[in-house]
Amino acid sequence: MAIDFFEREVERLTIRFNKHFGGQAVCDIRSRYATVLTICQAGILARSIRDITDEKRISDVTREFCHIRNVLNQLFDSTESQQERRSYADTENKDRIAVSG
Repeated sequence: MAIDFFEREVERLTIRFNKHFGGQAVCDIRSRYATVLTICQAGILARSIRDITDEKRISDVTREFCHIRNVLNQLFDSTESQQERRSYADTENKDRIAVSG
């Protein structure tokens, strides 16, 4: 049951990555690749939890996995809020141009 949780979280991170980077025509290639590698690392950790028998090691790997997940979620949240601000500013500027023009 716990293994399904970790695999599901990796799937959620992948979906958020595709949502974030898939809609961008131009993006920062370094941050894109760093994000891909970090998601891969989370996937490896999720699979390794299955093979570990030592409880202390399981808790260490779980803690590392949760840290990675939280950092990626914060990255996606902050970039989504920046995109929302940009789209709001763009519509506000279009309204100003329409009123003045």
